[in-house]
Amino acid sequence: MKFHILTLFPELLEGFFSGALLKKAQDKNICAIELTNIRDFSEDKHRRVDDTLYGGGGGMLMQPEPVAKSIEYAQEKSPKARVISLSPSG
Repeated sequence: MKFHILTLFPELLEGFFSGALLKKAQDKNICAIELTNIRDFSEDKHRRVDDTLYGGGGGMLMQPEPVAKSIEYAQEKSPKARVISLSPSG
């Protein structure tokens, strides 16, 4: 089983997948986990992926282009994979 995890902060997740049970599962080829940084698909020279809200108010909004490109990248590597999208609240 292979997991492609698209995130803005792959370095924060590396520790979860490199220790204990998940590390043993990866070593035994039971599962494979690939972390992909969505910022790698930004066309901005500063690798920004966020934008201000169009209607005003607090908070930020992610640009759709880097997200879509990162999903396409993952689907090229695993064409039959399912896409599970989480909300900001998880």
